[in-house]
Amino acid sequence: MDKNISEIALVEELCTALAKELAIEIRRAITSAKVAEPVYCLTIAWSPGQPYSLPPLIGLGLQSERSEWIAEHGVEAKDYLWNPAEFSTFDSEELEIDGTTLEHLSKVLNKKLGETGEWSAGLAMLNSVAKELGALDWGTALTTTDDFVAYAIDYELCDLRENLKFSAPNVFATLEDAGWLP
Repeated sequence: MDKNISEIALVEELCTALAKELAIEIRRAITSAKVAEPVYCLTIAWSPGQPYSLPPLIGLGLQSERSEWIAEHGVEAKDYLWNPAEFSTFDSEELEIDGTTLEHLSKVLNKKLGETGEWSAGLAMLNSVAKELGALDWGTALTTTDDFVAYAIDYELCDLRENLKFSAPNVFATLEDAGWLP
């Protein structure tokens, strides 16, 4: 078999396996965190091109924070709304995702993505996880707003609109019409 084809197949297999683990671990972390207030977004953030790109860090955008940013910054609030570094929950101990399988798959996939330079495969995988988690009925585990979205993003906030449009196509227009997208 051609080496490129086998490498691509391996990356695809690793992405599929890691996506499954991420969905499980993110749900577990959010359920365990017992967030008491409404949440408008779940962010899955990573730094592609780094040896530690995966697993990603997660954060929840709290409705109370969104309201404060809008009151304080008006139309410029959109610069805060989607930046996970602004979220009080981002990279918090309560939302830490871990697990032996998750860590192992992340380490191997980081290495393969670094060798092949195909970081877009990692983004596609994270976008699919975001879409799956955004469509969940979180029940009593998480109170979400009517415009709740889950999205993948890199630390530089590249491709935000495209990622939101992919993972939350039914809510994207609402967010755009409200002027909440950069």
